[in-house]
Amino acid sequence: MIVDAHAHLWKAVETSAKTIVDGRCDIPASLLETYLAEHGVDRAVLVQPMYPGEDNSLILDVARAAPERFAAVVVAHTPESLAKQAGARGLRVRPVFEGIGSDALWEAAHGLVVSVLGRPEHVGDVARKAERFPDIPIVIDHFLHGEAVLELARFPNAHVKVSGTHHFDFREALLKDVVNRFGAERLLWGSDFPHVLLRGGYAAALRLVEGLPDAVRGGTARRLYWS
Repeated sequence: MIVDAHAHLWKAVETSAKTIVDGRCDIPASLLETYLAEHGVDRAVLVQPMYPGEDNSLILDVARAAPERFAAVVVAHTPESLAKQAGARGLRVRPVFEGIGSDALWEAAHGLVVSVLGRPEHVGDVARKAERFPDIPIVIDHFLHGEAVLELARFPNAHVKVSGTHHFDFREALLKDVVNRFGAERLLWGSDFPHVLLRGGYAAALRLVEGLPDAVRGGTARRLYWS
């Protein structure tokens, strides 16, 4: 079974925010389903993108309608907001935009998987949270954009998402180092749909993990989000 652990959906919004695919167009579940079917991907983790803010309703609705196929990772900035996200399997914190989140927010995230969108300069923040909350599985999106992610291998609850290589100066040697330092059981693959469609394509993202253990291609994601 293959699991795409990093896919985005959104409804078109007026926004000045910039990333690879413009937020002023719809990215519906039906489009993602087309790519999953074409490439033989069985499940997907829906990660809340930057455009809708804390309105996680789209990804939550899709995940609730097909819980064996989709899991939702939401954005919330307070424990009170997080408590309202019924059906969420994960919380996403984004040091690149708004900090890594308060200890109170992390406390409220017990029972969820916390995904971190950060860059190399945030490695210290992630390390402190990993040490402070050893019982919370942490998934580091997009290799933390560089080799600094290797510093986090000493924390058993830290996982690395093999995703988003188009967002930074990725070298395949980094993937080898991450496999060696973290082990396959703490790695999970994600496409970064739909952005990947304009940065090499879905098939190229999937080829990145060809030959790697099944844990990377789906097993780790199933354990984290569906167990």
